[in-house]
Amino acid sequence: MPHVPSETTARVGMPSFVEWYGLLLLTLIMGFNYADRFLLAILVQPIKAELGLSDSQIGLLTGFAFSAIYAVCAIPLGTLSDRHPRKLVLAASLAVWSVAASLCGLAQSFWQFLIARIGVGAGEAGGVPASHSMIADLFPATRRSTAMAIYSVGASGGMMAAFALGGWLEQSFGWRAAFAAVGLPGVFVSLLLLLTFREPPRGRYAEVLRAPGATSRSTVGELWANPAFRPLFFAFGLSVFLLYAHGQWLPAFFQRSFGGGTSELGAMIAATRGVGTLIGTLAGGLLADRMAKRHPLWPMRIVLWGTVIGFVPQAGMYLAHDLDLAYVLSGVSGLLGSLYTAPITATVQTIVRPSSRATASAMVMFSAAFIGMGGGPMAIGLASDALAAATGAESLRWALFGATMIATPLLLLTYLQVLRGMKKLLLDESKHD
Repeated sequence: MPHVPSETTARVGMPSFVEWYGLLLLTLIMGFNYADRFLLAILVQPIKAELGLSDSQIGLLTGFAFSAIYAVCAIPLGTLSDRHPRKLVLAASLAVWSVAASLCGLAQSFWQFLIARIGVGAGEAGGVPASHSMIADLFPATRRSTAMAIYSVGASGGMMAAFALGGWLEQSFGWRAAFAAVGLPGVFVSLLLLLTFREPPRGRYAEVLRAPGATSRSTVGELWANPAFRPLFFAFGLSVFLLYAHGQWLPAFFQRSFGGGTSELGAMIAATRGVGTLIGTLAGGLLADRMAKRHPLWPMRIVLWGTVIGFVPQAGMYLAHDLDLAYVLSGVSGLLGSLYTAPITATVQTIVRPSSRATASAMVMFSAAFIGMGGGPMAIGLASDALAAATGAESLRWALFGATMIATPLLLLTYLQVLRGMKKLLLDESKHD
C-alpha cells in the first residue's frame, strides 16, 4: 500500500518558536510580494485616464512587463538559492522589488511604467523559490501543506491590502502616493529578515517521492524527467493564468460594469474575493494534510475537485447583472479557486530532492510567469479591445467569461496528468521498499 513519505533526517516534533517565527516572517514577505504585484490592478482606471493607455497596454503592464523578466530570472535565482544562503537571496530580492514598486509612482509615460514593472518582476522572481525551499526545511511533509497554506495567506493578505489600502490611498492622495506607501516598507522588512531570521539546515527533512536514479542527471533534466513534475509544470501555469486573468482585471470589471468609487470598490473586493481566497487557502492546506494521512494522492484530488466546483461561481459572476450577487459569487469563487494553492506547492517540494527544491519551485514559477502572470492579463486586455466594437463597455466582462470557459477544462486535464504521474511514482516507490 502506498504511504506518505517519512521524515528520514530529523525527528518530527511540534514546531518550535524559531520555526513559527520563520514561517510568519516569510508570510509577511509574501504579503509585500502580492501587495506590490496587485496594487496596479486597483489603480488601472486612474492610471489609464492620466497616461492615456489602452487595455492592451494595461494588459502588458499587469502581465508580460512583469512576467517576462520574472520568467527569465526565476530559474537562475532558484539555482542560486539551492547553492547559496537563501535568506540573502530573498532579502536582496525583496529590496529590489520594493524600490521598483515605489518607482512606478514616478512614471510619466507608458515606457517609464514598463521599466519600473520590469524591475518589480526581476526582484520578485527570487522571492518564492527561496521561501518555498526554506519552508520545506522548517516543516516535514506531514505538516507542509498547512505551512504552505499559512505562507500563501500572505498572498491573499497582500492582495486584500493592495485593493483596500490602495483604493483608499488613491482617493485620498492619488495613485502615485499609493505606490510609494505600499512599496517602500518592504526595504525595512528585508533588513529585519537579515538581522532576525535563522535559515534552517538544508535537507533537514529529506523525504522524497521520486523515481530512483534521478541524481545522475542535471537538476533541470532530472525534474523534467519526473512523471509528476512535468504535467505539474503546465498545471501551475494554467492555474495562475486564471488567477491573474481574474485578479488583475477584477477591479476594472466591477468599475466598468457596475460603477462605484475606487475606495469603496477596493474595500468590497477585499471583503469578498480577498476573504474568500484567504479562507480557501487555509482550508486547502489543512484539508490536504488531514487527507494525506489516508492516501498521498488526496491533496491533488482536493485541487482537482476544488477547480471543478469553483468553475460554476466563477463563470456565473460574469453573467450576473446584480452587483450584490456578483460580489457573493466572486467571494465563493475565491474560496474554491484557492483550495489548490497549498496542496500544489507542497506537492512540488515533496516529489523532488531537497537539493533541488528551490530550482523546482523556480521552474513552476517560470511556468506561472510565462503562461499565467503574462498570458492571463495580456490575453484579457487584447480580447477586451477586440470585443469593444461589438460589446462596448461590457467587453471586459465577456473577455473574462471567455477565458474562464476555455482555460478551466485545459487545467482539469493537466491536473489529471499530475495524478497519473504521482501514481507512477508511488508504484516505483513501492517496488523499492
